[in-house]
Amino acid sequence: MISNLLYKTKSIPIEKLELVDQLYELSNTEQIAPAEVPEYVKQKIEEKQKIEEQIQNRARF
Repeated sequence: MISNLLYKTKSIPIEKLELVDQLYELSNTEQIAPAEVPEYVKQKIEEKQKIEEQIQNRARF
């Protein structure tokens, strides 16, 4: 949505536009403020690592 508007300017790399679009969607679906996104992402990465460790531990048995 936002990236569609900015895409027309052609001065912003597409990767950054996609990131802006993802952040916009995240802030809408998770009801978090953009300033809270870094901490949210950090928490989600930690959760993912814990789940992956649990899966690896279960696969060993």
